[in-house]
Amino acid sequence: MASTSDQMSTWEDYIAADEAFDGKLERLHGEIFAMAGGTAAHALLIGNMQAHLHARLRGTPCRSTSSEQRILLPNNDAAYPDATVWCGPADLRPDHTLTNPTVVVEVLSPSNADWDRTGKLDLYRGIPSLKHVLLVAHDAWHLTLVSRREDGSWSYETAGPGESVRLDAIGVTLSVDEVYEGMDAVGGPARTARPARQLGQWRAPVRIAADFDAALDPQDFLGGR
Repeated sequence: MASTSDQMSTWEDYIAADEAFDGKLERLHGEIFAMAGGTAAHALLIGNMQAHLHARLRGTPCRSTSSEQRILLPNNDAAYPDATVWCGPADLRPDHTLTNPTVVVEVLSPSNADWDRTGKLDLYRGIPSLKHVLLVAHDAWHLTLVSRREDGSWSYETAGPGESVRLDAIGVTLSVDEVYEGMDAVGGPARTARPARQLGQWRAPVRIAADFDAALDPQDFLGGR
């Protein structure tokens, strides 16, 4: 992910650039970044995730969408998660930016894993409607689920081969094995591979706004739920 400018952009500048760009742009801390393409394994992980979410949510008030859906972040930033779920009517700005996601999914890559586990996670936590962030490892069969507790604090849990995570806010359970199905066909990680790094090995996200609740306690990363 590379910055397209050294200047802080307005929301209007960003939307105009995003609509004109041959690809997708994100606005992070006021700067505009172009999203890079991924590997075949990365694309398959996104496809598997989207397919399973769509199937599980059929007949419920929740809907899932692809990485084509832009969502609003704190301070008029914006991102394109690899998958997004919202429940009830979609709250969309006139420019089609979704403001009420319930779940976002990010499939990590070597170039973005550090940022997605720290700075971007912190931005996601600032979305009032958001209940879960699901991080999908690129180098192992490994899921990390970050969830908002009823008291507003955050917990995390991880799952490996043969295990699953439960997204309580949307009533969906996802198994690691189904998310990583087909990896051998596209040169993805082996079932026995271990992730190079886990969430607890990165620094805790930093505060980004005065009215944003406290940054994650490092113990949330290091001590489990």
